[in-house]
Amino acid sequence: MSDKIPEGSLIYNRYQIQGVVGQGGLGRIYLALDKTSFDERCAVKEFAPPEDYHPEQIKKARELFEGEAKILHDLAHDQIPKFRAFFEEAERLFLVQDFIEGKTYKELQKEGYLLVEKEAMQLLADLLPVLDYVHEHNIIHRDISPANIIKPNRGEKPILIDFGVAGKLGGETIVGNPLYAAPEHRDFSDRGNCFPSSDLYALGLSIMVLLTGERPMKCRERSYRLELYQKYKFGDRLTKILDKMLAEDPIQRYQSAQKVFGDLGPEYYGRLQTTVVGGRLGTSKELIWKAIAIFLGVVVIGGLLVVVPPQLEERRINNIFNSSVKEARTAIALALNKKIERALQDSETLMDLQNAYGEIGENWQKAEKQLENAIEQLNKIPQKRAEVYLKVQKVLPAYERDLQALSLLSDSLELCYNATNTMTAGKLSEEDRQEVRASFLQVGENLNQIPSDSSFRDRADKLGQICNKPPI
Repeated sequence: MSDKIPEGSLIYNRYQIQGVVGQGGLGRIYLALDKTSFDERCAVKEFAPPEDYHPEQIKKARELFEGEAKILHDLAHDQIPKFRAFFEEAERLFLVQDFIEGKTYKELQKEGYLLVEKEAMQLLADLLPVLDYVHEHNIIHRDISPANIIKPNRGEKPILIDFGVAGKLGGETIVGNPLYAAPEHRDFSDRGNCFPSSDLYALGLSIMVLLTGERPMKCRERSYRLELYQKYKFGDRLTKILDKMLAEDPIQRYQSAQKVFGDLGPEYYGRLQTTVVGGRLGTSKELIWKAIAIFLGVVVIGGLLVVVPPQLEERRINNIFNSSVKEARTAIALALNKKIERALQDSETLMDLQNAYGEIGENWQKAEKQLENAIEQLNKIPQKRAEVYLKVQKVLPAYERDLQALSLLSDSLELCYNATNTMTAGKLSEEDRQEVRASFLQVGENLNQIPSDSSFRDRADKLGQICNKPPI
């Protein structure tokens, strides 16, 4: 990466550099004064990829930088930074845009800020028109996250930033932040296709994280989200909206920002709109009666409680055991599959691990929830079913050890990913250094907790080898 431009320097005979205000893997952002416009403040982005990039990487990175400039030039919206200039000087490439005074929602979250439900609905109402505008221009942002949404200091509407990996509909995509990317966006086997609904997924996930403070990988799992909806007492409207925005299958999601906006309610768009919403979980009383019915071995037919014959009940319990064991074995096989093993074996450094993060983390997270569900079903088998219950007690301890190991591995992988992102973002403050060291220490503690007889001990050892020498 080239040396930063000294404060006070004048570039393009117009922009006076005031200092660096941001830094990423491909360059830095300066605050500058436009000397031809009464010292108006602006943001100057300099293209400065790492020195160890090979020519093909530099070429691709430059294409992305130029693509961002072209997109900003073509877009004109109050909630997107305004394009000012794009030029090359002294063999350096620059993009100039409006300077937005404020903090990103990621910065606010690190300070302990969480949305309340009304604020979340308002944030959706403020951002959906921007996405609608972007999608109308056949552009997919592809990198929506709390880090790319700014809350301006002057109480204006939020600003959507960083179109560095945005692109036209239908083209091959590049993943921005894999923590927030939609499933089809992370699917490298299909070249990561994405659609307007992919942006809506990332926005919905950002809202979930900002409401709860939970990890995005956790919030992606619907079973976990259902728990969060209840824990934080989300209203029915917000629950239904977020659930549809975060559907795994892109076809099951909202297909446009306008559709989401239509479900927000008249208080957010000034006119009454009738919305038909299908599907219902049932009232709390209904759910309680269903739980009692299952416990007593009865089913509900036409509003009547019908006793299940003992033979059928025995068969039902056996089916639960067999299907749960099968699900547990499938989960463990998924987490230990050869593809993941190769990805870990091929990772010698933290940067190698960054590249494999999406694939490894996705599989581990999915396997963790699948194994958790299998254990939950096994624990429901009553002790009075002695024969099956004894079989449960034989398999359960091993599954529980593997679940603990998977959870520790997933947490450690995410800690490594976030710490490496911090290290590669540019000059680190002492606070950043302490945070990175604490992350790697926590990784070590996590991995040491994984038992020697766990199916995942080898994976833990390999992850430990990669992470045991942080470069700071």
